[in-house]
Amino acid sequence: MFLETYLDEFPDTAPIQEFMTLVLNGLSKNSFLSISKKHDIIAWYKAYFKENSSLINEALAAEMAEQAYHMNLAAQKLRITLEKTEETNHN
Repeated sequence: MFLETYLDEFPDTAPIQEFMTLVLNGLSKNSFLSISKKHDIIAWYKAYFKENSSLINEALAAEMAEQAYHMNLAAQKLRITLEKTEETNHN
């Protein structure tokens, strides 16, 4: 059973889309679950993401802020390294 069509029913956020792709792929390959049970599982995830959307958005914002911090830190380290290299080359 192909369940990837249900992916459009979930938030268009990369981590959620990637996670649900794995879930739906796993469900589609599981021959031990009935179609009804698979639909129940999909409905549970839809409800979960809907009920927790604000928490998920906060977590994603915090993750993005942390990534920006680390990128800025790496840029500063690179700038310092380049400045030291230029000083060494001028001496």
